[in-house]
Amino acid sequence: MLHNPQKHATENTIRRIGSWSSLSEIYQRLIFLYTVTLRRPVEVEHLAIPRRQVRLPEVLSGTEVAALLAAVESPKYRGILMSMYAGGLRITEACRLRPEDIDSKRKVIVIRGGKGRRDHYTLLSERLLEFLRDYWRKTRPQGWLFPGHTSTQYACPATVRKVSGAAARPVGATT
Repeated sequence: MLHNPQKHATENTIRRIGSWSSLSEIYQRLIFLYTVTLRRPVEVEHLAIPRRQVRLPEVLSGTEVAALLAAVESPKYRGILMSMYAGGLRITEACRLRPEDIDSKRKVIVIRGGKGRRDHYTLLSERLLEFLRDYWRKTRPQGWLFPGHTSTQYACPATVRKVSGAAARPVGATT
């Protein structure tokens, strides 16, 4: 016997339709049809809006992160990934870092124009600081800390996704 028939019906409907977003779109279209076109809102007042399933992200262990970073050969992309993991940065935030955004005295990273176009700070770990100092000595980047094909462009986030995906495969992690 089903404990929650409405939930079971919704899950079966989603399997037939394909996704939560498709089901939500159908729901919105029905609401519009009955309330605006047919002018019969009473017919759809009882319909429950489907909730999207929230999945937690996969959290890598310390050894998995170390193996992932070791699998990246390019110091530039290793630095971007280290910045992301150590500082909790998004890909674009890490790619857009400038040398002046690293405050080694206060041990913080300044994130300019992050999510919501807001500036904020995040912690700068000692290990990341050591790596960035070594990276700075070897490359002396101008403009962007992690430049793209030219010094006027920052590293491409799509390329970072490809590099991290390629490094994650042998480790057995998903990025």
